[in-house]
Amino acid sequence: MIITCKNLKNTSQWRDAFTLAEVLITLGVIGIVAAMTLPTLIHNYQVKQWETGLKRSYNILTNGFKKVMSDTGCVDLICTGIFVPNATNTQNTENPEFNARMETTAKNAFNVKKVCKLGTTDDECPSEYTINYLKGTLTSVLKSDKIFSMQLADGTVVYIENWGCMGKLERRNCAYLLLDLNGYKKPNTYGKDVFALGFLKSDASIIPNTSLYNSQTSANPYWRNDPVQCGTPGVKLKDETISPIVGSNCLARIMENNWEMDYLK
Repeated sequence: MIITCKNLKNTSQWRDAFTLAEVLITLGVIGIVAAMTLPTLIHNYQVKQWETGLKRSYNILTNGFKKVMSDTGCVDLICTGIFVPNATNTQNTENPEFNARMETTAKNAFNVKKVCKLGTTDDECPSEYTINYLKGTLTSVLKSDKIFSMQLADGTVVYIENWGCMGKLERRNCAYLLLDLNGYKKPNTYGKDVFALGFLKSDASIIPNTSLYNSQTSANPYWRNDPVQCGTPGVKLKDETISPIVGSNCLARIMENNWEMDYLK
């Protein structure tokens, strides 16, 4: 009997494999690439969240106030009686009627989680908090106990400053709106998670402070003509040479860019 020994390398039982050193090198390269790209991915995800949240909150507010008009059979917000004029001061605790009416509206029209009435302070209604400028070291302090606020279902806090639907224009200024997309959590920065939406008009529209419309009807500058408001058109924040940039009035820029925060990308 003749026994033949076959070379195992020529059979299907033999398989090539990476050495331990090669595996470690590959993992190291993957780790380096991940370390380089992960911060960018996280940043882009955060920006997308802010964009989505801002557009959602804008729609919730306009639709909510239109619903109030519809439910009360009113053609404008003046008729609803929510924003009660006050000859001395339209935004403080001297106007308890606004306090009560806005609280009812917040609960009925916006399905809010929390309401902070004028003059109310507790752990969930801080008396003030600091907001950073979009660029630069300057900050501003929001006296939140001096403005009525409501927390929406997604955690967004909306500040509503009563203006009593004053003015001579067809669309009068009923209230001034500011919001923080993630409540009091950081970064608390204008142009990122905090925005001054602008005036709530008597027809329930919200017109940004630095929009082209407002620049033609008030002293507010058009954002494209004043980089201090929200940066230079077409320039990313990291490439900006001017400072400071406030950022509170970035809504006009974002809306013109199809609800994208182009300056953060």
